Amino acid sequence: MWDRFPVSPAWAGDAAEEHVSALLRYVATTPPPVIDRDRYAWLHQAQEAGRIATHLARETAVAGLLAHSPFCDDLVIMTCLSVALEQARTPWSYKPLLAEAMRGVLPGQIRLRTTKDHSGVEWYVGLKARQPDLGAWAEGSRLVAAGVADLEALRRALISPGLLRGGSAEFEATLGIETWLRDLEFGEFAPAGAGPGGGDDQCGVPGAD
Repeated sequence: MWDRFPVSPAWAGDAAEEHVSALLRYVATTPPPVIDRDRYAWLHQAQEAGRIATHLARETAVAGLLAHSPFCDDLVIMTCLSVALEQARTPWSYKPLLAEAMRGVLPGQIRLRTTKDHSGVEWYVGLKARQPDLGAWAEGSRLVAAGVADLEALRRALISPGLLRGGSAEFEATLGIETWLRDLEFGEFAPAGAGPGGGDDQCGVPGAD
């Protein structure tokens, strides 16, 4: 594997561990890619971006909105892959390809930004305010019922002060899936494929910004 090594959250249940282990064993039997690691990483990121864009398109379609993912366009991906690796990233510029492509389109202050903002402050304020409710969620967790999460480990994680100090990526994914499963019970989401686009990928070739 050339991607980040998968690490299960502390509350992962036996079913989740077994499923991930099976996937890793399967991947270990597949032939390695014939391209170099850098290009492989680019393609992997493009596929991940395409997957996220597809989910976004489906979710917005349920609300009657239309989502566009211009960075998933075939020509954008092909153009990025044609650039020499040393020109695609530099310590002195943030996303140099994107900055150059947006010359004359975006104001200089935005185009030449050196980072991007985040909502970390709001995220942790919300966690602190709703932590008691989150702890109660563990009791009726749909993920626990499916064997994907361990009840005691999930409860400890949700009520622990450590929840407010970091490691939010794993929890954010868990919370999102738990919310989705609960919403499904009340018919809050249309089936995959409903709405504009029919659920097909919105990118001919999945891409990343």
